[in-house]
Amino acid sequence: MASLRKPALQRVGEDESVRRSALGLHVIQPSVAVDAVIRAAPWAAVKSLASPSGGAPGAPLATAAAAGIPIRILRLFGIEQMGSSAAVQRWLQQDLTHASHLQLCCESDRGDDPVWQGEVIAGLRAGGYGGRYLVGNFPTGNPAQVVTTPRGPHFPQLEPLYPLLQQSGVDLGLDEYTGILETDPRWSQWAPWTVQRHRVILEDLGRQGISPDVYILESGGDNVPPEMHGGGWQARGWRSSEYVALLRGIDRQDQQDSAVQCRCLFTLGATPDWASYEIAPIVGQLAMDVKGAGAEVAAQMDYAGAIWAPSPNFWAGRQGQAITAIVLHGTAGPNAVAWFADPKSQVSAHYVVHEDGTVTQCVREVDSAWHAGVVTPNSVYASRPNPNLWSIGVEHVRNQTNSSPLTAAQIAASLALCRGILQRHPAITAFIPHDAIDVGRVCPGPGFPLGEWQALLARPAPAASPATTPAAMGTEEQAAWSYYTQLGHQVDRQHAIWTACLLPLYTYAAQLKEQANALADLVMPGPLVSGEEGAMWGGSRPAAVVRLSNRVVGVYQADDGTWRPYQAER
Repeated sequence: MASLRKPALQRVGEDESVRRSALGLHVIQPSVAVDAVIRAAPWAAVKSLASPSGGAPGAPLATAAAAGIPIRILRLFGIEQMGSSAAVQRWLQQDLTHASHLQLCCESDRGDDPVWQGEVIAGLRAGGYGGRYLVGNFPTGNPAQVVTTPRGPHFPQLEPLYPLLQQSGVDLGLDEYTGILETDPRWSQWAPWTVQRHRVILEDLGRQGISPDVYILESGGDNVPPEMHGGGWQARGWRSSEYVALLRGIDRQDQQDSAVQCRCLFTLGATPDWASYEIAPIVGQLAMDVKGAGAEVAAQMDYAGAIWAPSPNFWAGRQGQAITAIVLHGTAGPNAVAWFADPKSQVSAHYVVHEDGTVTQCVREVDSAWHAGVVTPNSVYASRPNPNLWSIGVEHVRNQTNSSPLTAAQIAASLALCRGILQRHPAITAFIPHDAIDVGRVCPGPGFPLGEWQALLARPAPAASPATTPAAMGTEEQAAWSYYTQLGHQVDRQHAIWTACLLPLYTYAAQLKEQANALADLVMPGPLVSGEEGAMWGGSRPAAVVRLSNRVVGVYQADDGTWRPYQAER
């Protein structure tokens, strides 16, 4: 497996160069809510911990693989206490199918032990694991370990690891917590030993001719100085706006650093004893930042609510053919996005609609995805050019037999997506099930409610009420509406994610500020944000924004957790 180096810098905007965000997720316990957060943005990485609290550690990594997230790290709690042979056996008992990297040690002296780590790597390679290995551990590069030399800082405890770090497929894993904010006067003294520790270490390794990739395995508001003991960022009274600003600033530095492959934020799905470290209260804002970190990515997307996971399997352009149809598919399994990203698959679609309503775009609409190129002789489309040239392919995640029912959120998201496609391509006159082109194929599968899509052709999109018609708004209201709709259904749909993670939609008020008042006024007059923390904690009327988001997206979350069509009387 090749090293996952970042691409070269690309211009974004007029005055700054950035790469895609390096922020990743550290998952303690898997859950449906955690899966939804993983799909919410193109995170750089997902790290999953197999802990004594239970859960299937491979499940978040499978979700990450399906979402096209390239770095998927697995760590086994307590593995460092075992001998190397026992450790290898325990690793091989896990489902390593979706793990691209294995973290060998955490907070243990084993991280400085080249013999144990080398034996584990050799055993896993012999056992068939072909991914990458992360050596090192939390204490690596502490100030107490540094030796000042005329050439710069040196870390003697790293010397035994030099041979491992020079091996193919072996990289450096570090933890980089920070216990203070950038506004703290001690920041300049603390930062080199917390969030920028890797730079000091890489300077030392570079003098030895070693330049590994760096994977920051845990990071965030932790590792507090002695006078600030008391837990994570929430326990220490940090405002969510302060913590988001801190992480955003750190990420901007990481984006400029080609060595840093990811920074996994601690923690998601926390157990109660780790609750104060939980990032769920800010994950909505972080997801928005991650989605917006590379404008060159967003520029590729036709649908503002989609996650961009590009496929290499397409033809540029349409070879002169007009787009006249949308072909509806079932994925016959959960891993369509990862399959489309594999050039060996030779298949793709423009969009994949997931069960929770998340939409992934894999091919631009102006280009021809490879989703319907097999046409059987008995198809009514047999005499026409290749359907890939005149159609847009929309996949719907279903089980392997394409027989699982579509969820209400999935149907609502697909209808909203297709309504937008119809507006962009007025020549479209048909929704075609895939099995009408490749006769005999079970796709999109039994029970697919085709009539709901065909009805889009027979009636116009529901008219907005006068209160939400942009033409009837003042300048400030139009600004709010523009911001909201540019974020698109992603914001509305992800309300399900953040609600499930104890994070309602009002986290966006911190970004909207005055526009949030105008946005809420579309539903109910009066100020939304009350007090300094109102933007983060919902102000006086978070329900107003929630109702508006439900009306815009056309679904709402019922008490039983399912998503249902939104009715105005709600």
